[in-house]
Formats: sequence, structure tokens, C-alpha cells
Amino acid sequence: MTRYSLGLELPKTRRDEAMQGFVNRAFQQYVQDMHGTAAWEEIRVVAGAPLDGFEAMLPCDAQSTRHLLDAMACHLNLSAEALWEDLGLYLITHPRMEAIRRLLRFGGRDFVEFIWSLADLHDRGRLALASLDLPRVHIQSEMHGDMLRFDLAVTWVMEGGLCLILGALQAMADEYGTLAVIRVDKGRIVVECHDLGYGPGRSFALIGADRLREVAR
Repeated sequence: MTRYSLGLELPKTRRDEAMQGFVNRAFQQYVQDMHGTAAWEEIRVVAGAPLDGFEAMLPCDAQSTRHLLDAMACHLNLSAEALWEDLGLYLITHPRMEAIRRLLRFGGRDFVEFIWSLADLHDRGRLALASLDLPRVHIQSEMHGDMLRFDLAVTWVMEGGLCLILGALQAMADEYGTLAVIRVDKGRIVVECHDLGYGPGRSFALIGADRLREVAR
């Protein structure tokens, strides 16, 4: 058995398959949490997914994700693009995914700092886990009057990854209380920031509420 430790390069094919496993597991959790276990069971059977579902740490090929998306699109009456975008929203907003939300909040004190932090997303992911092949994001910005515009060029193995990131960015804008228009344009993600203090945003602390209560005792 070949072992890979931190600092060693995992072959690209293995990284791609590992990410497919993560994504398939995330889609499974999304369906179970948002549409119910009965819906997941029907989708699982049609997609030919494993009886016990997907495991995040087990590699999968891209075809398994395509089969899963086809089954979800048919059962939920949603397009593949809408499913990817919903997954991005789910990963940030659902209580089960609180760890992801908290990890991303460390990217900056406000939404603009968070956007700039995405330039390091790929490398930070690889430091955490060698098989975690997160998107590479190249960022450009310019001012248009009082509006700050970002253009994000994203490179990622996931076929619907751009829509997933779109959904996640929309959720993060709400997270920070920022008024922003976010869209896909010519293969890039465009973020137009109009008001960083538009809303209160969600609360965030370095440790969770349960732990805060324990410390306060």
C-alpha cells in the first residue's frame, strides 16, 4: 500500500477521485437534510450508489457523480446547475456544516477580505489534507464609482464547481451582511459589492456557543 504524508504530492488522478468522493458525500447529505431520507433512498437506487451511501474519504470516479446528478435532477425536478448552486448554499448555511462555515469565516473580518483570501484556498486545503483538491482562484478587482467589483477565474476538477462556488459566495455575502450581486459571466464569477454593512450578518466567535457556555461556568 502506498502511503502519502503531508508534503508529498498525491497523484492528480487520485486527488480528482478523492474530491469526487467528498462531493458525492456532500450531495447525499444535502438530499437527506433538505429533502428527506426517503428521497435519498430513491435517488440512491436510481443512481446505483452504494447501499450504505458514499464515504467522504473513499475515492469515486466522475461518472458516479454524473449518475447521481442525473438521478437527483429527475427526482427533485431541478437542473444540474441548480443542484450545484443549492449544494454551495447548503454547505455554508446548514447546521450540519457549521465547521465549513466557521473555517471560511477565518478568511477575513469582512466580505472583501474573505474574497481576497480565496486566492490561498487551494494551498490551505492541501496543507490540511493532501487529497483535498480545492479550487484555484485567480482574483482581479476594480472600482466602479462606489461599487467594488471582483472577477474570479476558477480552475477546478469539478464539472459543476463554478455553480457550487456561486452558491457558497451568495451564502457568505449574507454571512457577512454584505449587499452584493454575484453571477457567472463568460466562465468567470463576478462579485459586485455595493454595501459591506448592509445587514447585521451572522454572529461568529473563535469558539462555538456551547464551548462559550462551558468556559463561562
